[in-house]
Amino acid sequence: MKFQRKLLPDSPEAGHLHEVTDDYKAILLETMNMIADRYDRSNDYHWIDTKRNAITGEDFPHDDPVRGQDVIYGWIQGRSLESLATHLLWLGRLENSGDLYSLKRRIENILCELLKQIRKVRRANDGHLFFCMTPDGQPFLFDANRAQQMLTLSPQSPHNFSDLFAAKGIYAAGKYLGNDEIIAEAKKWCLDIIDATLAGKFVTDQQQLDPSNSPGDFAKARTHSPFMIQISTAWLLAEYEKDTTGIESGLKLIDHILSKHVNLDDRWPQLQPFDFVEYIDQDDNPHMDSGRIISDKSEEHTSELQS
Repeated sequence: MKFQRKLLPDSPEAGHLHEVTDDYKAILLETMNMIADRYDRSNDYHWIDTKRNAITGEDFPHDDPVRGQDVIYGWIQGRSLESLATHLLWLGRLENSGDLYSLKRRIENILCELLKQIRKVRRANDGHLFFCMTPDGQPFLFDANRAQQMLTLSPQSPHNFSDLFAAKGIYAAGKYLGNDEIIAEAKKWCLDIIDATLAGKFVTDQQQLDPSNSPGDFAKARTHSPFMIQISTAWLLAEYEKDTTGIESGLKLIDHILSKHVNLDDRWPQLQPFDFVEYIDQDDNPHMDSGRIISDKSEEHTSELQS
């Protein structure tokens, strides 16, 4: 399947959208082949390797302290595992002959090896992954000079975004493989993370990698992000499980977002009805950053709130 560069008219209709589906298939298949080719370059690097410049197509230097192969990002690997499982389901709906059959087998092999690697690292870190890790799974933080400062995680360490993405990925992979043991392990982890989030015990493990990009005054601010992202976790559980835990969890997550981050009943008169704010303070009011409220309004509107 080759990319034909079909363009939509200015006012497309349903029939026009159908005409570009082959191009989207070609893009997906080319990307999956690229992932498989890069993975197959090494027999002992059992991680998804996207360490390439998307503009030039060249690999980042191996010794690049942020983008080299010596830094494994937990978010990317967990999301990749879920994506592999999802795309394998899509491949299964295509005519699996010739090159497509070969690609499916290659992606299945990567899925199994990445699943094994993530579970291994989770066990080594007492039930957790982390934003930055060494290739053997040791968590670390960057210091001011971008040197690695190693961390030790424990069963008491709070759940983080790497855990969230890995749990979803393991669950999706377990479902694709039909492995009941892995499914049960991942389901429990998913629900534990959702419970921790609803209880206010979830933390972010993200690190600021660009020293010139100040994160602002958000130390005590509370974000909607883990609640919003975990709606997709709840959807997975609702899609595949016979019980109602996924539906119940999803409704709790949605209720939190609506009740804490949306301007309902004009409770924040300085904002418009139904404005959404990403961060709230400890009193459940919109978080102020340098005198501004960060909301879904334009920069012009946000600036007006200062006066």
